[in-house]
Amino acid sequence: MITLQKVQPLLPDTQLVSEQEVNGIIWRTYGIGPEDGSQITAVGMKGALSVLVSTQTSSGDRSGAAASVSVVADLLQSITFTG
Repeated sequence: MITLQKVQPLLPDTQLVSEQEVNGIIWRTYGIGPEDGSQITAVGMKGALSVLVSTQTSSGDRSGAAASVSVVADLLQSITFTG
């Protein structure tokens, strides 16, 4: 799921998994579900806009969770802000 919104999502720092810069955008990745990598959301901010890239797999599915991280990483490479 990809979401564009005009507010910064309120995700606690305790769920922060990583932070990286891709295409000039700082992305913060959060584990938002059970602590097994089954639900992750990456948040990129530019001014008042934020983009959220989220994935979800079955809880406890380690191979699915690894695939989700890979999908999010690939998507982050393709997102740019213009204007």
